[in-house]
Amino acid sequence: MKIIQTFWTAGQDPLKHSFGWTHPEYNLMSWALSCLSLREHYDEVELYTDSAGYHILVEVLQLPYTKVHVIFDDFQCLPHHWALSKIKTYSLQTEPFLHIDGDIYLPRPLPERVLTAPLVAQNREIGTRYYRDMMDNVLRMENLKLPEIVMKGLKENSIASYNMGIFGGTDITFIHDYCKEVLRFITENRINDFKCRNSRVDCNVFFEQVLFAVLADHAQREITDMLGRAMHDEGYTVHEFCNLDKYEEKAFFHLLGGHKRNIHVIPMLENAMIRMYPELYRKIVCMFPHRYVRLSGCAQPQSPILSMERSIAQWEDFLDKRAKEWKDLPVEELFEREKRIAHAGQAPAESLWDTPFTTNPNLAIFDIPQNWHPKAVKALKEKFQCEKRYPLTMLATIPTVRAEGVRSKPILEMELRIIKLLQEKEMTLNELRDAILEKFNLKTEADKNGASTHILHSATQLLRFGIIVKK
Repeated sequence: MKIIQTFWTAGQDPLKHSFGWTHPEYNLMSWALSCLSLREHYDEVELYTDSAGYHILVEVLQLPYTKVHVIFDDFQCLPHHWALSKIKTYSLQTEPFLHIDGDIYLPRPLPERVLTAPLVAQNREIGTRYYRDMMDNVLRMENLKLPEIVMKGLKENSIASYNMGIFGGTDITFIHDYCKEVLRFITENRINDFKCRNSRVDCNVFFEQVLFAVLADHAQREITDMLGRAMHDEGYTVHEFCNLDKYEEKAFFHLLGGHKRNIHVIPMLENAMIRMYPELYRKIVCMFPHRYVRLSGCAQPQSPILSMERSIAQWEDFLDKRAKEWKDLPVEELFEREKRIAHAGQAPAESLWDTPFTTNPNLAIFDIPQNWHPKAVKALKEKFQCEKRYPLTMLATIPTVRAEGVRSKPILEMELRIIKLLQEKEMTLNELRDAILEKFNLKTEADKNGASTHILHSATQLLRFGIIVKK
């Protein structure tokens, strides 16, 4: 059976964009380990990508794909609907296949029952409140168009779903029918029309995982799963799926979701690369000399310091691009959002702990490049009235009905942690606090209380500015 993978860059530079990881090099390490682990066992491993993906994975890293299809250069899809690129890859297949994500590694060959099955997925999922909330967002779409069997499935208490990290099979006809249903959902509900409110709903899980499960259940199709049991959607533990220190002992690994930012998982990924593919590890990290000074032999910045004018021009270009992107947002919708923001700022801080939050649907982050001129950074500090010691490294920008139509706020490390967590899923402030505190080794109650106060203050600042909003 043919093995295939999809790497769509969505117009992002793989040397600058992290694709869910904490830094871009870990994304490249993951793709390298995934491809090489597959080639250890299979003679046919094909890649579906765009020109940027072809350049970095094939021309630069020389990963041993047996065939590469550059098909995504003109792919019409909003970047946050990333799973649609996989759907396109599935739809192009004319023979049995298994699609394996770039964050999955196979120490051993796949079992024969998986290689010969009509339909394959990694495992069945048991939907918890997290999936219920996502599906409720889908159900609230304007003029939602879905087949009755799918509407019925969405209203079930436990959402039907399959993890599609591994997906495929020999039943190409059913897979094509599933892909057609996905594309019908995307088209009829204007999911890729940025002028339509529906386009801002995060529905990757729905159209990739849930829709497949509902269709398969309705057709009474048996799904052969790699794992052999169902998993709760929030039950993927580091120990079972990400412990690369035990590489030879597992059938497969899947560094999915938030595990890509886990400070314990990333060193294990690096260790695995150093153990098995040390020269490729060196090649990858030497592409990031600012972060790997010793290995790169480049103690000085790789890129020359930009002039102050060019530095500021990058910021202005970012603002101009956002303004054009947001110019057709409905004024009344933005004004209603402004009213909610204004009211939210009046709420007593201590009353926020049980309130669910999400990020502003139009939030954009500007990372200040390392090679900016110091005077440009100083100028922005003065513009935003930052303290001299304020470590200005990024700014959050949102659309507004005020002034010039956009406004920006410098954000600090704790604020960034909150934003990243809420970009993954809606959470209460209590849940945010627990998720953040578990990353710190705080031993005393005084330390924990101090950290909680810091989290509350940071969340309040983001709320008052409109970077995060109440659900």
